[in-house]
Amino acid sequence: MEVNANLYEFLRENETGFVKEKYGIVLYVHVPFYELDDFVKIVGEHHFEEGGVDVLMFDETICFELNDVIEGEGHKITSYKNCFDEFQFKRYEKDLLESESE
Repeated sequence: MEVNANLYEFLRENETGFVKEKYGIVLYVHVPFYELDDFVKIVGEHHFEEGGVDVLMFDETICFELNDVIEGEGHKITSYKNCFDEFQFKRYEKDLLESESE
């Protein structure tokens, strides 16, 4: 299991989840505004350059999709399973494993 240790710890400390969309399972994290600088340092500024990223903005957080971040580092999404709700992970585990084997 290979992970970005800093991202792994960040995800364990913040609200995360999954959404099933038309093209697959999307992982997300809610980043509190006061932790935004830390998050950018962890994932790298290049994710926010040249057009930026789509986000959902809430009252106290910004919600980021994580698939490109995790897969862009050459890691498997399932390696981060302990960063997500166990019930929710089990619900989508089959789909996630299938997408990793493609």
